[in-house]
Amino acid sequence: MNAKLDLTDSDMTHSDRYKMSAGMANTRPEKHPPFHLASSTSNSSNSDSSNIHKPGLEFSKANLSDFSFGKHVHLDYHIGVVSQGVQLFSSRKGIEPLAPGRIALLNPDVVHDGAAQSSDGYSLHVIRLEPQTLQSLMEDLTDKFQLQYLPDTIIDDPKLYRQLLQLHHYSQKPSSSQHPSQQAEPLAWQACWLETMASLFQQYSHLQPKTNFIKNGRGLSLKQKSYLHDYLLADLSAKHKLEDLSALFGISSFQFLRRFQASCGMTPHAYLMSLRIDFSRRLLRQGGKPAAVAAAVGFYDQSHFVHAFRKANGMTPSAYCKQL
Repeated sequence: MNAKLDLTDSDMTHSDRYKMSAGMANTRPEKHPPFHLASSTSNSSNSDSSNIHKPGLEFSKANLSDFSFGKHVHLDYHIGVVSQGVQLFSSRKGIEPLAPGRIALLNPDVVHDGAAQSSDGYSLHVIRLEPQTLQSLMEDLTDKFQLQYLPDTIIDDPKLYRQLLQLHHYSQKPSSSQHPSQQAEPLAWQACWLETMASLFQQYSHLQPKTNFIKNGRGLSLKQKSYLHDYLLADLSAKHKLEDLSALFGISSFQFLRRFQASCGMTPHAYLMSLRIDFSRRLLRQGGKPAAVAAAVGFYDQSHFVHAFRKANGMTPSAYCKQL
């Protein structure tokens, strides 16, 4: 169960603060739709079959060359990166290059524009968070807080940049030809989502915390770990989700993730994979065929199973069976 947050009213609303800081009294920007897309786009918020699907959350991609954004504002928070090329990003702080390895952070109601630095264009990836969605996310990440604003700037953080690109990869809608084994498991992308957002907001957002972010030292008890072990082992082939596992203990997904890692020294997904491989050895010893064993423990592709088994045991399932 999520802790109730104590929010303190500030003297200004989001809109008041950003309008003043952006000098909107002297600028009359055109109100564009929340995000302009050209060429290819991927919007996970409009598809139930995509991996990351939450109300008020959108992942967008645009390949842009001869298109320029005029001055405009957004209604939501934007986190932008480019995977190729350079965007010239203009805000009240001037013109800055948004290049690979850099991250653009934008609050609602901030006037800005953007254009390609060269005729080669650029690939832009944006995460959009509606204010109420961000509020809900912050409740998962911290016990009590007051979020003020993002810094409205471009930051250099290669590690966080790579995490954000990984999130965009997870957000892509699985193709009809994609094998189930190639699709991200919920435990993998959910952990990536929470860890990335926690890192971003803990380092770069302006907060007035009542308490600190959840401490890593608060782990699961032995009884809780034993219960979780049996729960996962009862259905190794299932695509378990963080929200389901955290619900077993009445805590948020982020609290569960932190406590699990503090207790076990690995992510829940890595732990599940370890259980699958260990149990597969038992089934192989009982005479199970590698293909059938792979399906029984949650691998929908035998090559994926062979790779994971070899990585854990130094040999393939077939080689393991021959030495029994």
